[in-house]
Amino acid sequence: MSTQRLLHLIVRFIPIVVLVSACGGPQGVTTQDLPTATTTAATPTPISSEDAAIEQVAAAGMEALIKLDWEGFAEVMHPEALQGFKDMLVSVLEAAGEQDRATQAGLVSLFYGAQDVQSVIALEPKEFFAGFMKGVVSQSPEMGEIFAGTDVEIIGTVHEGNDLAHVVFRMGISAEGLDVTSVDVVSLKRSGTDWRMLLTANIEGLAEQLKLAISDE
Repeated sequence: MSTQRLLHLIVRFIPIVVLVSACGGPQGVTTQDLPTATTTAATPTPISSEDAAIEQVAAAGMEALIKLDWEGFAEVMHPEALQGFKDMLVSVLEAAGEQDRATQAGLVSLFYGAQDVQSVIALEPKEFFAGFMKGVVSQSPEMGEIFAGTDVEIIGTVHEGNDLAHVVFRMGISAEGLDVTSVDVVSLKRSGTDWRMLLTANIEGLAEQLKLAISDE
């Protein structure tokens, strides 16, 4: 499989599913910018300190995303999510090596600054994630334009038990003259005393799609 085809498959998934909830758009996000949850448009309800902390993490993620600061984005991801992301793509690298060394080399080239498979696998999860995202965006500049044209507004936070929270957000993307708006959810999980973002199911599906594409060659 060519590097170009691998990149095409990845770009199909990345622009939307790594977006996290935050507000403020390309101008940046601050704690003061965070909206309050509302029961109706006319009757705002103050959010709890815990929900504010959750949404602040999401805000930091969005600001990093808009700046294409993948190291900063990785800082607000949950350690389990980072490790899971690495495990999934390492499995793709290994599957590619069994199938076709050229395909494996193409995958390695998607990691920013990587020299070989061993150097990629040796990366810590945060560096692995950041290196992959930087590499993909560097080979697909249009992704940067999509992120820069993104505006996200938090609607509210819903808790599931004590350690999991789901932030509902409205996302608008402007690219190539098209404006698209959708409502979606991002999940966060406790990590010690902090909250950190989880990956979406679509990101997890990326590795499976790549392995299937490789096996079909």
